[in-house]
Amino acid sequence: MRNDKRSARRRAQMMLRRFIIIAIIITIALLAVYAVLRIPRGGSGPQALAFSPGDAYAPFGGGLLYLSGGQLNFVSPKGAARPLLPLGEDGRFYASGQMIVAWRGVQIYILDAGGDILYNDRMDAPIQFARIGASYAAALYTGADGVQRIDVITHNGSLVWTIDAGEADMLDMSFFGPQDLRLLTVGIDAKGVVPASLATAYEPKRYEVTGNVTLYDQIVYKVFQRGNNLMMINSASATAYDYRCVASADIKPVTVYGWQARDVRAVTGDSIALFTPAASSGNDTGAAIRQARLIAGNGDTLLRLPAPCLDVRLGSRGVYAFAANTVYTVRYGSTSFTAHTLPAPIDRVLCVTDGDRAVLASGSDVFWVDLPTM
Repeated sequence: MRNDKRSARRRAQMMLRRFIIIAIIITIALLAVYAVLRIPRGGSGPQALAFSPGDAYAPFGGGLLYLSGGQLNFVSPKGAARPLLPLGEDGRFYASGQMIVAWRGVQIYILDAGGDILYNDRMDAPIQFARIGASYAAALYTGADGVQRIDVITHNGSLVWTIDAGEADMLDMSFFGPQDLRLLTVGIDAKGVVPASLATAYEPKRYEVTGNVTLYDQIVYKVFQRGNNLMMINSASATAYDYRCVASADIKPVTVYGWQARDVRAVTGDSIALFTPAASSGNDTGAAIRQARLIAGNGDTLLRLPAPCLDVRLGSRGVYAFAANTVYTVRYGSTSFTAHTLPAPIDRVLCVTDGDRAVLASGSDVFWVDLPTM
């Protein structure tokens, strides 16, 4: 009888030990999974990129374009780098959608998403800057007579329209509307009593000026498309205009005094604009960012960051807030952040690509990492 009791006791002790061991193994496994989930995907480590933070760069097709040492290069979403075009040290480029326009002096190039050169020619005067859309490219220059002009051309270089750009200092231009068939220019007139922004919309195919507006004492520094409207942002407000440059009666202006537009992204048929306090504009000043604002068609959301951050950017499904060793994530529609450890310390965020990959910098080193999915 005693032997039976001892055997039963031993079996109970063995079962308890096995239960404890299994529980420990399960706990370790869960902690390991949790740790992996908190590290950005691509955990093999950051991938070095062969350019410096001071070089020109732009997200493109889920990858990255950069101009270094006079050479325009493209890094694919899989990390394969290849040269596209020798531009020279003073060359510049602009990318939009599936197209690239590059220029140096009087020379202009148009490239497609595969890096093939569709057009390469000389213009009559040095190009100040150029832009490209889904249907056309546009180049701004000053003619021999001192008049500013914009040549609108097709992607194979056929001239569509030469526009007299007036005397205002041109700040930017962009294509918008269905198939990017319309062009908007934004300039500044500083000759009057108060500075004024001048916005003009064109429809090159019809050789038509569709509208213009003069905004006195308002310097428009960013324009983006939101549905059928153009959002023009100055230091005081974000206001919607139609293709005739008439303020929308349906979309009320949003006050953004004290806030600086940091990022814009098209998400699920809408455009989301990210603002940070003007006194803490991220990389530009080194000041810590403690809150951010999201302005979209469904409202205005204030985000209080869980810790001081050096930059905040928009992703495909939510917001990424970067600290030196951590990236905090929050999905659109939520205000609760999740912390993830970065694979390397950083001191600057260059951009976030369409594939939610961040191009980061530490000192003079540039690298990219896959960000956590949301």
